[in-house]
Amino acid sequence: MSIVSAKKMAHFSNIIFCRLLEIYSVLESVNTVKDTESVHYDSLVTEYERLVQVICDDHVGAAGTYIQQEHIRSPLIKDMIAECNEILEYRLAAERWHLEIDSASKDFLISFGEKLSCRFLAALLEDRV
Repeated sequence: MSIVSAKKMAHFSNIIFCRLLEIYSVLESVNTVKDTESVHYDSLVTEYERLVQVICDDHVGAAGTYIQQEHIRSPLIKDMIAECNEILEYRLAAERWHLEIDSASKDFLISFGEKLSCRFLAALLEDRV
């Protein structure tokens, strides 16, 4: 990987981190809405789901662009989609079980970004060997 590619990857990681912080912020807002039938609640849920989808699309797109070997790329994409689905399910679990949205929640969400990045980099290294 070239220096330019490494810089692009670092920039990509920063963007993902910021999006995960946005997801956390939206999750905090969703958690404060008491009327789950309101338009406001629906718009927050839609934004949460949109942000998760953007992260998923970004990672799947990067895998499609940078991982050349199909036997590495396909399982990676499948795992990435599963991770993103877990982020979606986390909102539902938080709502269902009335989980407190706090710094532990933020760490939990950020860990998804770290897992996605680690899986991508591991696959990239495997692809290049």
